[in-house]
Amino acid sequence: MHAALVRAAASGRVPPHVSAAMNPLVPLSILVCVPIAAIALVLGTDTGIETSLITATIKTFIILGVIAAAISFGASRLAERSRP
Repeated sequence: MHAALVRAAASGRVPPHVSAAMNPLVPLSILVCVPIAAIALVLGTDTGIETSLITATIKTFIILGVIAAAISFGASRLAERSRP
């Protein structure tokens, strides 16, 4: 199956449900978000943690995620332009 997809991608005939070039940030972001969500759940239910620290942590994570997505998008557009 994999060899058939490689040949189809090389010839330009990729089925519509198969992505020829998946963004590498998707699986990485899933791997990063799962433990962070678990930590946030523990911190959110702990009464000894100040709420402003949790909100600052969440805001920082969101901002860094947006920056990472923008860099990835820009890099993919530059790669598209450099293809012959």
